[in-house]
Order: sequence, then C-alpha cells, then structure tokens
Amino acid sequence: MELRDTQNLFKYKPINEVLNQIIEKSKIQMNVLEIPTIKSYGFILAEDIKANKNIPPFDVSHFDGYAVNSKDLASASITNPVLLRIVGKSDHKESFEGTLKSMETVYTTTGAKVPNGADSIIPLERVRAKDDGYIEVYSPVKSRDHITPMGSDIKEGEIILKLNHVIRPQDVKVLLELNILSVKVYKKPSVGILSVGDELTNCIEEIHQKKLETHSLILSKMIEGSMGIPYNVGIVQDDPKLIANKVSLCLEKFDIVVTIGGLSLGIRDVTYKAVSNLKPCDLLVRGIRVQPGRVSSVAIIKGKPIIMLPGHIQSMFSGAFFLLLPLLKYLNHLPLTPFIKLKAVMGEELIVKEWIPFKRVRFVKLESIGDKYIAKPILGDSSMISVLVKSDGFIIIPEGLEIIKKGSEVDVHLFPYPC
Repeated sequence: MELRDTQNLFKYKPINEVLNQIIEKSKIQMNVLEIPTIKSYGFILAEDIKANKNIPPFDVSHFDGYAVNSKDLASASITNPVLLRIVGKSDHKESFEGTLKSMETVYTTTGAKVPNGADSIIPLERVRAKDDGYIEVYSPVKSRDHITPMGSDIKEGEIILKLNHVIRPQDVKVLLELNILSVKVYKKPSVGILSVGDELTNCIEEIHQKKLETHSLILSKMIEGSMGIPYNVGIVQDDPKLIANKVSLCLEKFDIVVTIGGLSLGIRDVTYKAVSNLKPCDLLVRGIRVQPGRVSSVAIIKGKPIIMLPGHIQSMFSGAFFLLLPLLKYLNHLPLTPFIKLKAVMGEELIVKEWIPFKRVRFVKLESIGDKYIAKPILGDSSMISVLVKSDGFIIIPEGLEIIKKGSEVDVHLFPYPC
C-alpha cells in the first residue's frame, strides 16, 4: 500500500485572497447574445431598455362606465338627476371617434380610449340606465375621475430596465407590451460538474452495491440560482489519469469545471493530484480558511477555473458558497453575495472553538416570534444531510470569534426556495 506524506499538504488561504486571485487570473469572456424576449427570463440585460411608446398610449378608462364632461353634472343630485344622452361606445375593438357635446355620454369599457370632449368616467354602478337611450346621474363628478392618463404607467423615452438588470417575469411582460421582441443579454457561464469516486453510481439498479450520486443535484440548483448553466458530466473513478482526462475534456466545453470529492488525504483521494498535473497552470490553491469546506481547492488552467469541492455534503455546500457562486455572480456583473440575508437573534449560546482562525459556517433553523426571527443552531458533522434539511439558512462566524451569545444579532443567509 502506498504511504502518503500528509505534512504541509494544505496551505489554507483567506477566502477573499483566493476569490480575488480567481477573478484576476480567469480569462472567461461572457459574450453578449440577442435572444427572443419571450425566452429572456433569468438572463442579465447587456443594454439599457428605453420605452418606445407611452403606456397607456392615450387616456383610458379605469372602470366600465360612462365618459362624461364634468361641467354637465355640476348640479346633479338625488332630487335633481341629470339626464345624459348615450351617443356611442368605446371599447377595445373600436374607439368612439367623435367629440362629446354638452349633455352627451359614451359607454366606455375598462382600458378603452376616453372620447374627445370627456374629462371623467362615471362607474356603471353610480348611474341608472334608461330604456330610451339616456342615463340618469345623481351626483357631480370631478375632472379626471377614473381616468388613467396617457403615459402615466410608462413614458416614451424613459429607461425602464437598466444594464445588468436580471430579467423577471414582469419585465418580460412590459417588454412585449412595448413590442420589444428581442433583447441583448449576457451569455450565462456554463459549468461542468464532475463527481469523483469508485463508490458512486447514477444507476438505480446499483444502489444496493454503490452510493447514488446526488451532490450534483444540489450543486446544479445552486448554480442555476447564481445565473450559471450546470451540466452534469457524470462520475469518474478514483484514478488520476481518468480524472485528468475528464477534466481536460470539460475545459474544452465549459467556462468553469467543478469536481466533487477526492480531496482529503486518503489513498484514493487523488483529485487534487490529477488536476495539479494539468498544464499550463495559472493558479493552484489547496485549501481555504473556511470550515466546513476547508479542503476546497482551485486551479486555473488556460484561463479557466477548476473549483474542487469536498465530498461531504456540508463541506461541498460551503465551498460552493464561498468560491463558485461569487465567481458566477462576478461573471454575470452582479453583486458577489449569492444568498439573501435577514437579521435574526440567536436563540441559544453557540460555542465554536474549532478552527478559530477560519470563517465557520453553522446552519440554523428560524422561528418567528412577534416581529423578530430567532435562529437556533442545527449541529452535526459535515457529512450529515439532515442538518441541511432541518435548516432554513446559515450564519458565518468570523475569524477569531469563539462564542456567539444568546440574544446576539446575526445575519442569516437564507436557502433559496422554489417559487
């Protein structure tokens, strides 16, 4: 059996230093694509979008009702109703093209053009329609009542969406309403995910002999949430040559390569050795000052990042959070923090005396009490998936801090939830 020198293998570096080196040495160019607006959800705009017309394009009715001139109704009351003659209608199919004269009205549907000569809309429920083509009005109205003015929603020439904006469903709607049928966006970074381990399988029939590979499922969703496109390229055995060959193939196809597993100091942990043999290498980092996830490592080969993540589930999650997700955000011109945070109060004292010079991730369950959130630690070793299942998010304990007291305010990074 081969004996391995385990001394001085890990050179744990501060996470900010490593991330800055990755960004500095990566040579990935995110090209600009022009894509159909209908398919643009989730992409990042590579241009400002100006409105090419007013919305609404003219004054429109806010209700189904009658278009009137408010001056005609100045004396209207219960005891002195005013009669107005119905001279037409205005709806989405056809607008009333004439001009209202004194004591005339036009039936007008919601969103339809307000006829010329009218300055107010009376809702249907506030009038009494007569069989002889007239309506009775029992109260005065104010000028501009229930009218949505031209351009009050969006004005022509207004910048409605800015460069680097993440396109949401409501953004797709407004673009289509403006008849903007295509937009320029940044190409999303592609990420090849390679799982390492003789013990792994993707075949359901083999789950009694091997372990079903599922880490890539979690990682794929994390990548999608940070504007990347994940590609699961499968499993490779614990063989340096096979790993190196597979990584080399991935480097030709994808912007970023991520490996999962094979990073510790066991005989079969050969991922780092395999990647470090690839040339030319612009950056090689083994270990980061984060726990769990401290064995996470990085290489830059021909300007492309290889993010090597541990096999324990919590360690993989942590390594991805600190290395991969900020890189994806950077490439997408977005703020580097990948998860949403909220303030909470620690519900119990948390003592963390291990790896004091490192940032430490601890998962928490949130409870709402009044107007406050209470964070309760969910503890367990880094291989335990139940810790993630029971948690709503996690806190990051700064370097040097050993005790978080009960009642302390903390930032909780929330897991993303499906809509």
